[in-house]
Amino acid sequence: MAFSQDFSSAKMLNFHALYKNLTFFKVRKDYLFVIMLQIFFKGRLYER
Repeated sequence: MAFSQDFSSAKMLNFHALYKNLTFFKVRKDYLFVIMLQIFFKGRLYER
């Protein structure tokens, strides 16, 4: 009982870590995109 419980919790932790990594990379990609947009718009504003 305890062994199967530990195994399932370990599986959940592994899945959670994988999910966190995926969301982290997705968020970082969106963050880089936003930074690029900000730099682009700042450049446009300074040109005026």
